[in-house]
Amino acid sequence: FPSHDTDSTDDTPPATDPTTPPPTVTNNSEIQAIALEIYVQVPAGTPNSVSWNGQTWAKANEIYEPGDGSTSSATYVVLAVVNGTPLETQPTGSVTLTYGGTAGPNDYSAGTTSIVLGTTFSANTLDDALSDSGENFTISISNLTTAASYDVVTYGSPVTTTILDSTAND
Repeated sequence: FPSHDTDSTDDTPPATDPTTPPPTVTNNSEIQAIALEIYVQVPAGTPNSVSWNGQTWAKANEIYEPGDGSTSSATYVVLAVVNGTPLETQPTGSVTLTYGGTAGPNDYSAGTTSIVLGTTFSANTLDDALSDSGENFTISISNLTTAASYDVVTYGSPVTTTILDSTAND
């Protein structure tokens, strides 16, 4: 009689369909890797934006110095994403915020240096009495407090806010 190995199994993973969306992840125990992005709130319909929690978010915006336009404040959020789409339920943890750009401390105030994922914070422009429209500040993220829970943590590109300044008031 020929020999038949009845105990052998095929350990080859099944082929995946690249058009199938990734599963919705709702808690840390299901995640091997985590991708984080920082966003600024923008009007609905803004190109290259994402939707989360009933609001529209993007990687860049413009705000005015006080007295120069309608908006002198911006709202930001840090979100865990899968393939660029924010998770409906955000995992636990906080990140460190780092500010940079061409604008200086006389151009904006943003006292927040650490934020819990999925919560918002604001930055406000200041009128520095200089005609300097086009300065910007960036906010980058790092140091997830729960990073040890993941095999890989990636931090997306900084968000950029450009400060518009009407030279008529300066």
